[in-house]
Amino acid sequence: MAGTRQRRRSFGRMRRTSAGRFQVGYVGPDGRLWNAPETFANEADANRWLEIKEAEIRDGRWVSPAEERVDKEAYFRDWVAGWLETKVKSGEFRPRTAEEYSKYLDRFILPKFGDKKVKAITASMVREWYYEDLNPDTPSMRSHVYEAFRHMMNGAVAEDMRDDNACKIIQRKTRAHKPVVLSIVELIELAEAINPRYKLMILIAGSSTLRFGEVTALRRSDIVFTEDGRCLIRVDKGVSRTKEGFHVGDPKTEAGRRTPRLPAMFVGDVRRHLLEYAAPGKDGLLFPAKGDPDNHLATSTFAKVFTVAKKRTGHDRLTFHDLRHTAAVMAAQTGASLADLMERMGHSSPKAAMIYQHAAQGSDDRIAERMNEMWEAQLAKQPKRTYR
Repeated sequence: MAGTRQRRRSFGRMRRTSAGRFQVGYVGPDGRLWNAPETFANEADANRWLEIKEAEIRDGRWVSPAEERVDKEAYFRDWVAGWLETKVKSGEFRPRTAEEYSKYLDRFILPKFGDKKVKAITASMVREWYYEDLNPDTPSMRSHVYEAFRHMMNGAVAEDMRDDNACKIIQRKTRAHKPVVLSIVELIELAEAINPRYKLMILIAGSSTLRFGEVTALRRSDIVFTEDGRCLIRVDKGVSRTKEGFHVGDPKTEAGRRTPRLPAMFVGDVRRHLLEYAAPGKDGLLFPAKGDPDNHLATSTFAKVFTVAKKRTGHDRLTFHDLRHTAAVMAAQTGASLADLMERMGHSSPKAAMIYQHAAQGSDDRIAERMNEMWEAQLAKQPKRTYR
């Protein structure tokens, strides 16, 4: 199957391959066409690569790839340091991702391969390391470390450091956490059982599909009340914790920028929260750290009160991310189409973004209204429970 037609651009060119990835290139000052050494998983990363090349040409820093010399005798330790730095500078890796990769390198990868030449690493070396050095009793960590190393070796292949990837082990899928999906009654109970300053976090995540980092990045200015009484949540940032502190960044893709509508029954909770718990000022954090209104809420702080609420309501296996699944399932029960759901959830898959980019205007309002009607009917049948 042929790739899609190239787009007209002010700088560079881009095409989507039959595999769903993005291939980009540009004409350099030497008049030659230069393609990126690898394809990109999403359009945002592909655009970022072109922007970097355009800036290099504009600032006079551009060096022809033909003149660049790859040291094929380089040791893995030296090469991977430059590779990781490039990933960070290009924006392909966020600080949290770079931190994770650095941890894997220091603890698991460099002790085995650091003093080996990149081209000298063999499949048998990798196999021995995987089965003898990586702990099979921690399958999730083992899988993450191996996939990180495989990604590094793919980079070595892309940079012509070696001919193939020595990571040839096909991993068995680790047993994933089975999402716990709550009913609206259970969601309300959980929200009532938690410390009141975090009640709205439960309601937003459990009805509007926001992730923890998206919820904790919200500010007063992200809450929009319309003249007809609707409450919209503007999602365009996410916060993560690194060794240097909190990092606030943009969504991975444009699909992550969205404005879901909160079901009407929770609008009163939003107003109360703004009066009692949100940090002051137009841009005050919606869920600031307790006692420190200028700082973001830490995962560890929230985990303590969340654990208490889960035990009180009998949902010990529940994770905060399960609330996102809960919201998606509830929205699906309203009859929302896949396109509507993907728009509401801000799906980051390039393939999904392509399929669902033509979601009908106003579909999010319909989802919120149907969710509210459905929930009110269910709640009317349930006796009121008090946790405080």
